[in-house]
Amino acid sequence: MSRRDLFEHPASLGALLLHIDMSQEFDWYISPADRFAAGRYSQHETQFVKYSGDEDEVALNQLEPLFQLSRLSVEEFSQIWQLIDIRMAQKINKEQFVYFAHILNTRRKGKPLPIGIPLDMKEIFLKEPKELSRPYVRNTADNVRDLGVNRNKSPKELEDELEQVEADIRSARGEISLAAERLEELKQAKDESVHLADYKRRQLAGLREEVSQLRSSLQSPGSASSGGGGQRMEELLSKLTAEKQLLENRRAEVQRSLNSL
Repeated sequence: MSRRDLFEHPASLGALLLHIDMSQEFDWYISPADRFAAGRYSQHETQFVKYSGDEDEVALNQLEPLFQLSRLSVEEFSQIWQLIDIRMAQKINKEQFVYFAHILNTRRKGKPLPIGIPLDMKEIFLKEPKELSRPYVRNTADNVRDLGVNRNKSPKELEDELEQVEADIRSARGEISLAAERLEELKQAKDESVHLADYKRRQLAGLREEVSQLRSSLQSPGSASSGGGGQRMEELLSKLTAEKQLLENRRAEVQRSLNSL
């Protein structure tokens, strides 16, 4: 499945099951810090408001930025979505999104995916979406905060609003930091691959030249017994083959590193 299929044609997911490192021992507990406090993959409820645009539900095609930050494959992201979207509506409510983000976070840390959803959670997921309590944001055309609505608010309401704004800022900074780290990792992997390939090309060129010179000397009419030369030739050819294999192995290793980013 391609990234385009996932976000432009989500209905084509069907009943895709990949069984990628799945386990019955998945830890469903989400701490208050993961729900609300600052961090790269915390503030799940704040992220929901960001991606849903203040709607009660968020659709799969609205989560492409989250997919890019998750570093997961299209198949893994798709399987997590199908696990949470139990109504098969191609959209999920806030409570579903909280657990969706939780599974993304644990999978990124290398933990296996859950095999299924606990019954009590399914009951929560199947409830009708409730209106989000976001009194400090007015649904304006340009999607900006209207400071005029704050005039009649109590100090406690203003304080809560300020805390929410600060939480939004921390979340945005965390995502920017994550994107910058990923870009740096990609750059380092690319540089390493280029330098390695250049070094190995020079090394292999030297070995080929030595083999060519040895072959010419063995074929010349006045050459001595070919016993020692033949042995040296075999050593060089063996070394050449080994270096080629090392280069291919390292190239594959670097490519796997790039694919995992």
